[in-house]
Amino acid sequence: MSRYSVNIRELIPSIIQRLQKLLSKKNPEYKVTYADKEYDLLKYYEDLTSFYNVEINKLTKPQSTTRTINGRTIKGVECKFCLYINNNLIVERLFYVDNYNPSVRFSNDIVSTVNEIVEDIKQNIKTSDINNIWDDFDIINCYGFPHINNVRELGREQREIYLKNINDEEFVKSMRIQIRKKYFTDQQEEEISLGN
Repeated sequence: MSRYSVNIRELIPSIIQRLQKLLSKKNPEYKVTYADKEYDLLKYYEDLTSFYNVEINKLTKPQSTTRTINGRTIKGVECKFCLYINNNLIVERLFYVDNYNPSVRFSNDIVSTVNEIVEDIKQNIKTSDINNIWDDFDIINCYGFPHINNVRELGREQREIYLKNINDEEFVKSMRIQIRKKYFTDQQEEEISLGN
């Protein structure tokens, strides 16, 4: 989704709070209506496990643990929030849920909460990507890169250097010469010189 970096640090505390609240919810909603028919997702799961005689019961509450982190004692069921984009791990955080309710996993509430979290992350990435697009535009116009892909291939540090020095005429002139030598043939160089 985002070319350069995905920074959702400011969202993580609220995401974890929402997940903790959700996973400890006492009376989640299990019923869903589809094609004018009502289904109870929890009952459906229970019926399937009973019918197929499944031994693994996802309704059993996992063991609660107690940890001391930064001088604070935290107890609850250990859970993990992970964000992957294109099979790349972006964020991974452990958190603990006191009064964990395993049946929440079969509720409508989990779907709506996860959808809200996904929308928040997408909006954050979209905002970040818009900034990157304008930075790309500035770098291309200032330094004379021949193609957007040349800018996208730059490392983060190099991009920062270009953006930081965009008003330094000597730096810009020096970099424009280097970029022309790197990306343009002699004939293209003549055409550019005649055009300037």
